[in-house]
Amino acid sequence: MRRRQFIRWFAGSAIAWPLAASAQGGQIRRIGLLMIIPEGDPQSRADRDALKFGLHALGWIPGRNVDLEYRWSDGDETMLRKYAAELVDMSPDVLMTEGTAAFAAVKRQTKAPLRYS
Repeated sequence: MRRRQFIRWFAGSAIAWPLAASAQGGQIRRIGLLMIIPEGDPQSRADRDALKFGLHALGWIPGRNVDLEYRWSDGDETMLRKYAAELVDMSPDVLMTEGTAAFAAVKRQTKAPLRYS
């Protein structure tokens, strides 16, 4: 997936996006990301770089005003359910999933309204 494709994925895949349009303010926001591909996969690295690039372009700087909480299930259904519960319990400002299996795992863990794009 190329950088622009990933940025479009990022923009359209948020389950919830209650963050303000501006990155102003002193509060650090948290984004939870439930991934299916392994952390060490070259595509995973490229996706993380593209996400950081896209966030930076919008004024969101990881470690400064936003924290990224990644969980990689490596395609393991048990880990997917475990990490979905863990991320929901963290109550991030935004929770993103990679693929329908991860989305379904999160949906089973929350009663909050979800958006799938």
